[in-house]
Amino acid sequence: MSKIMEIKVYKFNELEDEAKDKVLNHFRSCDLHCWTDENMDSLKAYADFMGFKIGSYNLGDSQGYVNVIFPSEDIDIMKLKGVRLWKYIIASWDLQPLDVFIKTCPFTGYCMDETLLDNLRDFLKKPDTSSTFKSICNDAIDAFINEYAKEVEYAYSDEALIEVIEVNDYDFTVDGKLFS
Repeated sequence: MSKIMEIKVYKFNELEDEAKDKVLNHFRSCDLHCWTDENMDSLKAYADFMGFKIGSYNLGDSQGYVNVIFPSEDIDIMKLKGVRLWKYIIASWDLQPLDVFIKTCPFTGYCMDETLLDNLRDFLKKPDTSSTFKSICNDAIDAFINEYAKEVEYAYSDEALIEVIEVNDYDFTVDGKLFS
């Protein structure tokens, strides 16, 4: 015998605080960081451009790391500094008209391209005597790791989760269960 049941549903902002917490905790348990592929595409494109390989990595928080593998035949390049490094980069990469430094997000079209290129662009504008090829790459990777961690942290923040809930117009039962 079939029954017709009536269930009252609520928008997130209509729920009691305890039910809201339950909803937010449920959404935090889901994989909500949807830019992982784009981030990794930018990192791989930067590595290809700079001529190194990506080894093991762990991303998503401030303890993240990326193992950078530099080609062993480029040991002398790793020691170049200042104007000598600047001249090597310009000559070796044939960076005229420096398209990769003029265009926004030149590798993948994703904003992480900019994070990875910032310090290289700064160095090419004003070479300093302490930067090496290796330090430029490592500083870019550190910036990438930090920016990625901020991105993930935000994706799981109350603000971002509530935005996802509201944009998707989800309904919930009084106790905070997603109603579908």
